[in-house]
Amino acid sequence: MLLHVQLDGSERITALPEFEEMVRDGTIGPETPVRADPLTRDRWIPAGALELYQGLRASPEVLVRQALASPAVPWFTALLVGIELRIFAWTQYTPVQGHLWGSLTKYTPAIIEGDEYWRLLTYGFLHGDLAHITMNMLFIAYIGIALEGVLGSVTLGVLFASSVFWGGVLSALLMPASPSVGASAGDFGLLAAAAVFGLRYSDLLPARARPRFGAAMLVYLLYLLVSGLTAERVDNWGHIGGLLAGGAQMALLRPNVGATWRARNRKISFIVVLLGGVGLVAMARLPIPLVPIEEDGLHASRPVWWTTGWAATGDRAWVSPVDGGRIVARTLHHERPTSLTESVDALLDAYREVDPWCVVRESKDVERDGVPGRHLRIAYESEGQTRRVDAEVYARGRYEHRVVLDVPEGSGRVARLWVRLFPRITLPLPEEVAASQAASGGWRALLEQAEGASDIGDLPTARARIDAARREAPGEPAPVQALLELVTLYPDASVPELTDEALTTFPADGRILEASVRALVAAGHPDLAEQRLEDRLVAAPGDRRILRLQRELFDR
Repeated sequence: MLLHVQLDGSERITALPEFEEMVRDGTIGPETPVRADPLTRDRWIPAGALELYQGLRASPEVLVRQALASPAVPWFTALLVGIELRIFAWTQYTPVQGHLWGSLTKYTPAIIEGDEYWRLLTYGFLHGDLAHITMNMLFIAYIGIALEGVLGSVTLGVLFASSVFWGGVLSALLMPASPSVGASAGDFGLLAAAAVFGLRYSDLLPARARPRFGAAMLVYLLYLLVSGLTAERVDNWGHIGGLLAGGAQMALLRPNVGATWRARNRKISFIVVLLGGVGLVAMARLPIPLVPIEEDGLHASRPVWWTTGWAATGDRAWVSPVDGGRIVARTLHHERPTSLTESVDALLDAYREVDPWCVVRESKDVERDGVPGRHLRIAYESEGQTRRVDAEVYARGRYEHRVVLDVPEGSGRVARLWVRLFPRITLPLPEEVAASQAASGGWRALLEQAEGASDIGDLPTARARIDAARREAPGEPAPVQALLELVTLYPDASVPELTDEALTTFPADGRILEASVRALVAAGHPDLAEQRLEDRLVAAPGDRRILRLQRELFDR
């Protein structure tokens, strides 16, 4: 069928496909005179009176082109840019800057430890300097106006907000120690949406709209991503999160024209908002991420963003930047073996120095890797604040291990960290002990192994290694001296007999004499030790070793 059309005062004959294309691109308007012999015979009528015209003009393709050619007033884009600029002015030129930056930035410790989830959105309304906000607002204005014409204000608002939110979530998870500000996650969401829209609906784009959609936006995205990777202080994870959120939504959305597509967009936007709520719930349940702490003979954990500081007891600690929580994971090296009771009392004394009225709410014995310990729960006051302490103390030979979680009373997720911290504690061999156990090569290696076992309080192993060394080197005084030093650290009832045997076997060895005397004093036999020195002094008048021991042990 041929149609006659009057354009610019002249008659033009078109085939039906050409007529349909001219209607879609707006060349033929509703008042344009048209004539088609099968339909109007020889009469000229307005094109809008044709049922064919009405069907074509109501098609989504035509409506999209109309929206792109003459978009509605972009009130959301204008409002967003206006709010961003006003907040920037407040932060730069009024005293509220510190408050806004302190409470609105994307800062993972505050989000997870302080439950300040609004930061996942509000960080998108803060900017560092004039260049920062200028760049972001230019992109919002350039892309937002174009997208708002085809998506509508509400749909665009949901897309922008969800891009900021999911960019904040990804940044919070993968850049937890770094605070972030800026609307760039939303910018990347808009850019990705414009790119996806242009690629999906390239045949609907008029020439004037092509620079804001499709491949043109992919160039911007690629450039910005690459430049972000090579620049400092850029939240690349936030950018990627915003890009993925915006692109994924646009892959589901349709141009906001026609009743069917509008209804679909409303459903998609509702689902996006719902998913945001699910994301908030997930963040509320997200456990504080932990990283290992390795001390000599002690492995524990701490939150990844806690930094070094000091505990109330003077111990070196890992400190929360938000709620004042502290974690101590420390190995103490003593000159002599310490008991579990002594270690626990030392920790309690340290807290009593801070608060003489501190209270032990719970005390129970525990065991970790065969090492006995005690779990304590303590409450004390510090600087007008009630604090709660969960602690585990372990004693093994000369080593004492402490793991302490000290938090303000009622501090939420941080206070519950002990449930995850203490099951993760392991007590491997201290470095020196592990090295000694690896020694090999005769009776000297056996003595080295015995010394390592003695350091961690493993008396059966230490005694067995010394006995083996004595069998391998029966004429050597060193194994006997090692046995005397062992019973000096861990006295028992056999000390007098052991010292008699040692002095009889090596009567002239000064090292054996000194080790025997020290063993007797440690075992509670000072009179016998003094007598042994007197007897030896008779045999060797003026012996300096004997005189020194008398001064040191008996103040003579």
